[in-house]
Amino acid sequence: MKKFLLFIPLAICIGITLFCFETRKAILEDGLGALEREDYERVENSIARLKKKKPLTPPSLQEGYLHLAKREYQASVFKMQQSLGELPQSVSPRIVAEIFLSQAASSSLEGRIEEVKPLVNMAEKSYKAHPLIPFFTNLCNYFEGNFQLAADGFDNYQFPPVDEDKCCWLSPILSKLFSRRWLEMHRAHALCECNEFETAKEILEKELFLLPLQDKQIETIGNLFLGLAYLKEGSHLEAYQKAPYFRMAVLTFGGLSKKEVTSLREKKIITENLKKEIISLLPSLIQYKKIEESLFCAIKILEEWDESEAIEEIAVAMGDFLIGGLDILENELFIFCNAVKTNFNGNGFHSLLMEHCFRHFSFYLKERDATGLIPMWRLVEALAVTPHCYNSRLANLAISEIYRTIILDDESLAKTQMSISFYQQIKNDPEDNIDLAKKLLFYSKILWQREGQEEKGTRLMNIALAISPTQESLGLRKEIETFLTELYFLAEKANTVRRLTLLHDAFAHFQIGRKNTASPAKIANHLADGYYLLSANQYFSAQLNAELVLKLDPDNQQAFKLLGLASFYQGEYQKALCTLKKIHSPDTSTLKALVLSEVFENQEHNDQLAQVALSNKEE
Repeated sequence: MKKFLLFIPLAICIGITLFCFETRKAILEDGLGALEREDYERVENSIARLKKKKPLTPPSLQEGYLHLAKREYQASVFKMQQSLGELPQSVSPRIVAEIFLSQAASSSLEGRIEEVKPLVNMAEKSYKAHPLIPFFTNLCNYFEGNFQLAADGFDNYQFPPVDEDKCCWLSPILSKLFSRRWLEMHRAHALCECNEFETAKEILEKELFLLPLQDKQIETIGNLFLGLAYLKEGSHLEAYQKAPYFRMAVLTFGGLSKKEVTSLREKKIITENLKKEIISLLPSLIQYKKIEESLFCAIKILEEWDESEAIEEIAVAMGDFLIGGLDILENELFIFCNAVKTNFNGNGFHSLLMEHCFRHFSFYLKERDATGLIPMWRLVEALAVTPHCYNSRLANLAISEIYRTIILDDESLAKTQMSISFYQQIKNDPEDNIDLAKKLLFYSKILWQREGQEEKGTRLMNIALAISPTQESLGLRKEIETFLTELYFLAEKANTVRRLTLLHDAFAHFQIGRKNTASPAKIANHLADGYYLLSANQYFSAQLNAELVLKLDPDNQQAFKLLGLASFYQGEYQKALCTLKKIHSPDTSTLKALVLSEVFENQEHNDQLAQVALSNKEE
């Protein structure tokens, strides 16, 4: 027992001696070995022991390596940046280059591709002979699309051994992060981009067959690239030959869940290529129905992967394809719309497609393009899961556009009538027609209150009567009569001759009785005003008075004389000639104006013939 007790102090002394004399290199070797075995707890222990020494490099460098090995990229970048600030001036430039390359590895694995090249350049400036520079050069070639160089560089690449001091741990870490299978699969992708599809598929199928079951991430990358190989091989063929390749690609992608692909940088490559191929296939859908099912599956895959930008672009492209084909493939497109409705049933993609088509419909309506409205409406109906909801939206849009169109339309109101006709087809409800007719009558009254809009107001009243049921139209007609009669008395009181003329036209149009509007006293007053205006050289106003009198008394000889002379003095010789000929007993001034009007009218006619002859001669 006494002998055993003597051994305890001796063991303690030996342990203290070993700790005191444990070299920095031995600690680094121990940590490196643990790192290669993925014994991260022992690596942390080695770093803790290293901190008690006076190492040539700061312990934060090894901590950065540890985070990189554990795939904690942000933490690794932070520690590497910290170590860069803690390095002594006498440190080897190889270690500086190693720090930049470690950060480049973190950036590439996290998908911050734009950061890789600058970091590699900084590493080259620090130590051009670093043995890992060729690997990162190949990586940059791959990211930049120099696929042939990348494929050659990845082929049988071997990571270099660790330096003699054992302080640079990057190479063994990279050999795990960028394993031989990783390199082979990315070489296969590079070959695929160089159109070497058979070689690429052979490599991928071989690696996937030999892959251990636990390596799910590499398996996912392999399947993504294998699907891409089928996709790109088919993209070089004619539309009728693409179907089997596209189907194989979709089947390969379809086996991958959102969880498996979310964190992979490679997903972005696949998404972009799949989106482009889907959009390129849209024009072939009607002719080659075999593609349809696979195309719908591809869209669903992108939806599952949460690729919202790609889904939105596809929805816009499909909407444009549907709208663009309405003129020539209307029936076929409606069948396709039903297939879309069945497959997507109102989900996110379906909603985006519907909204895009609805925006187009809104554009057609605002541009008042009658040719596209009805087919567009049918298209939206065919696509919609609940057509009545979209019909209500379309009707509300149409009704708002009707009122906007009234203001912008010309006097014929042709575009307004087109919008009204479309609204009636959507709603097809007598109650809605009554309500619309009342609103149109309200707007027509507003138009009558605006200078120069009276004739448009009359036409709008006519439209309101036309769309209302017979029973309701009687009430509207009575309201129109009351309104126009009130306007007439106001115009007469103000002696606005032009307005009175327009009102007489409206009375005639709606067959409204004109009691007390044609009394001799009123006719005499308007004639007196007209001749006074003629003597004051206000010929246009004189004409208005004459035209009003002729509406009240169509055979009034004094009105014919007033209108003929006013037209003559304004140079309207043809109108003057036609009017003055209606006078039964012309006086001297009337005869003179009649003769001169005929002379001047003939002269103008001869001048026009001479100009035509001269123009023909020059041609």
